Amino acid sequence: MGAFGIKNGSQIKQWARLVQNGEEYRFRQPVGKQYTYGKGP
Repeated sequence: MGAFGIKNGSQIKQWARLVQNGEEYRFRQPVGKQYTYGKGP
């Protein structure tokens, strides 16, 4: 997990949930700025 910068195992679950729900646009937003309104930073 260290090679990918993953600090917590719950991050993997969150990423899987986002991909499953079709919300990949959140990965392109800055950390801490994952707003859904407007789908952009």
